[in-house]
Amino acid sequence: MKKTLIITGGSKGLGLGLANEYHKNGYRVISISRSNLKKLYTVEQYKCDLSKTDTIENVLKEIFSHLGKKIQLI
Repeated sequence: MKKTLIITGGSKGLGLGLANEYHKNGYRVISISRSNLKKLYTVEQYKCDLSKTDTIENVLKEIFSHLGKKIQLI
């Protein structure tokens, strides 16, 4: 069974690099980012501004409703 993890800031830079590396190593990667999301076929993407606490709860509820399983959080 694939391990699942969430990476914040995964649309560019270090977060994008980590998302790609984990995907290459067999992880199911979920990316949360506030900026426009690039079309990345290796990760599942959600848009959220983590500086706004009300949006964090909503996006996590959405993610967990789709997953229904344990994740690792980065």
